[in-house]
Amino acid sequence: MYPGPRPPGQTSPVSIGNGLHWKHVDEFTLLQAACLWVGIEPLNDFGDLHVSPEATASYQMLTRAIEDGRLVAYPQNPAPRAIKLSAEGQHAPDMFVSRGDLEELANLIGDKPLFLFPGPDVGCQGQTRKRSYNRVKLKLWYRKRVAEWPASDVPPSREDDLQAAKSQGFPDVPREAVRQLRKDFAPPEWSKKGARPRRK
Repeated sequence: MYPGPRPPGQTSPVSIGNGLHWKHVDEFTLLQAACLWVGIEPLNDFGDLHVSPEATASYQMLTRAIEDGRLVAYPQNPAPRAIKLSAEGQHAPDMFVSRGDLEELANLIGDKPLFLFPGPDVGCQGQTRKRSYNRVKLKLWYRKRVAEWPASDVPPSREDDLQAAKSQGFPDVPREAVRQLRKDFAPPEWSKKGARPRRK
């Protein structure tokens, strides 16, 4: 399902107001996110982006974040391989980014776009509720762990990954987050069934 309506015929900037109508949307296309980041409703097509220099700049900011690993974009209904490829820096206007990842990026760069942090959700001193761990940093750490794992070593189990994450600065990371990391980024051989060789 497309995340949120396409405003019909919208080829010029229209303010999102307080942004509350986007509060419960969990996924955005990259084009949507770029427009919403600067406080305008999403434009119809990528070709309309030129009407807003601000949205153009935010699109470039988001694509740079994808390219350097701070944000992950993925196609609709992606296969695991497609997620791996997009996580390595691929992006397109119709690829998706999650609300959670956008929030982490916003916190990382010190920004508070209204579509992510509507007025009622912001604390009395302008601070948003923080997670107990940073998902962007966790993904970066896990991708590095996968890339640097020696081919000659026994693949780590899910429990190995969980304990490694806890010891690497993510003490409150839940098992479900590690399970998702393995699904998205670990090579297939890490999840093969059967007994693992005993570690020496």
